[in-house]
Amino acid sequence: MEQIVLARKVKEHLDHAITLDPKNWHARAGMVQFYLLAPSIIGGDLQKAQAMADQAVKDDPAHGWMTQALIAQHAKDNAQVEKDYLNALKADPRSYVAMVALGTFYLQDAVKKYDRAEKYARAAIKPDPGRAGGYSVLAAQMVYTGKVGSELDALLAQAEKADSDDWTPYYSAARTLILVGKDFDRAERYLRKYLSQEAEGNAPKHAHAHWRLGQIYQSSGKKEQAIAEFETCLRAEPNFEPAKKDLKALR
Repeated sequence: MEQIVLARKVKEHLDHAITLDPKNWHARAGMVQFYLLAPSIIGGDLQKAQAMADQAVKDDPAHGWMTQALIAQHAKDNAQVEKDYLNALKADPRSYVAMVALGTFYLQDAVKKYDRAEKYARAAIKPDPGRAGGYSVLAAQMVYTGKVGSELDALLAQAEKADSDDWTPYYSAARTLILVGKDFDRAERYLRKYLSQEAEGNAPKHAHAHWRLGQIYQSSGKKEQAIAEFETCLRAEPNFEPAKKDLKALR
């Protein structure tokens, strides 16, 4: 019941934002996600999601195609996701959002086109070096391709210098190291660095960084430290299921 009430409030806020600005891309993308994810009893509707995305393409092609990609992601149609992102970039060749989205897409296990991930990450960084997204993609790409060491450290130092307020690239590198199961000491160092200052608005939450630390300790056989990190995560986000599951496995 609580989730239904919350979902309805989210829809009310999105409706209000769209009423104020019918072409607000973020609001329309949020509404499309609502239509895709919400149960029909509270307004979920695939047809409405598609109609809104189609209109978005007409009004603002670059952002509209990004909205279309949300529907393809929901359908787990990677070929269409790629087409939608490429269409967004075709509509606006300087779209930072589209370049970072493409880079992230090519990193996925189901895709694994690391050369293309690097291409779009660097394409994003070159004209706009003061934003963290491109560095985050490139840091993950380096880990996946085995470039773990001084080259990765240099990239993260460059990212920190370019945007001293957003240290998401450190989190991205640590997360990827954990996923591939290598150099946990380096991953821990990056996460401790990430936790040393407040997270930006859209950056990964500190609770999630503590969960990742817990995963490192769990994999390293440091049970008590893992439990402590999972508990720290859950104090901040009591309903974070991955940490709850990992903590349960240790008890």
